[in-house]
Amino acid sequence: MKKAYIILGFEGSGSVFIAKTISFIIGSCSSFGEWNGYGLNKRLGENNIVLHRSIPFMRPKKWHDEPDEIKENFKEYDQIKFIIATRDLSASMLSRIERFGGNLESYKKDNLRAKNFFTKIIKNEDCFIWNYETMLALENIYFQQLYKWLSVKNDFIPELKDGNRKYFNLNIF
Repeated sequence: MKKAYIILGFEGSGSVFIAKTISFIIGSCSSFGEWNGYGLNKRLGENNIVLHRSIPFMRPKKWHDEPDEIKENFKEYDQIKFIIATRDLSASMLSRIERFGGNLESYKKDNLRAKNFFTKIIKNEDCFIWNYETMLALENIYFQQLYKWLSVKNDFIPELKDGNRKYFNLNIF
């Protein structure tokens, strides 16, 4: 069975991190981080392919608005699984401003457009929602739930770092 894994997320959501994790645990990479997590991890047509797309992606910004825009490239695959990466939108937007410049109003509009796209996928596709904060809170068991959904037996847990701390100065940690 030919499988494709499509990882999509708001920019700054941790989607690259989980794309790299999935590529490794499904056996498409011999080590975690061998693939940089951007675009495709191998050539179209190969089994266990992973596509990562932040929404929007690249600069100038490029968009997908319909799931079929992506699925069209994977017609020859027997199974397509979507993973939608989410993160606290405040942290996500601050990360984007830090990396790309811009302003909150522009990123709020991006969030709405991305949300509309993700909603279509969540409603109609085989989908798992991967959340950055849940990953940090639940650690191993959350990864195990993802692996179970992917039908993969693996106990790999990548090193976790709280990327939100720099955005939220709370002394309770």
